Amino acid sequence: MKTYVFLVALVTCSLGVNAEPAEDHASTAASANSVGGHGATENVMGMVPSPIPPLTQEGKVLDVINTPKYTYVEVKLGDKTQWIAVQKLAVDKGNTILFDEGAPMSDFYSKTLERVFPSVIFVSNAGVCHTKEP
Repeated sequence: MKTYVFLVALVTCSLGVNAEPAEDHASTAASANSVGGHGATENVMGMVPSPIPPLTQEGKVLDVINTPKYTYVEVKLGDKTQWIAVQKLAVDKGNTILFDEGAPMSDFYSKTLERVFPSVIFVSNAGVCHTKEP
């Protein structure tokens, strides 16, 4: 008789602080006007919100540095590593992180950390997947 052992991992993902659902950008019914006849909805400030960039990148978190404004995350992407910066985000080493394409910068000097990042990508949208063993 054969015995099989299955390991089950529970995975939960959460979006970062700047990854608000599209509904949060929509205005209240009182100010929901169409802009230019194109069906775009204005927000409370009368502006059409930008679409949230899709989370097209995924990697394993190797290191985390928190500052008052940003969280710098060293991510393993395939066979290379890359630093990304996102507005304050709760993330730990070992987590899986999903993020948008962002804006890459070379030789970025962080005044707060007093260090140079040879390459860092500033992302506007990130999410963290927490894996838990049962």
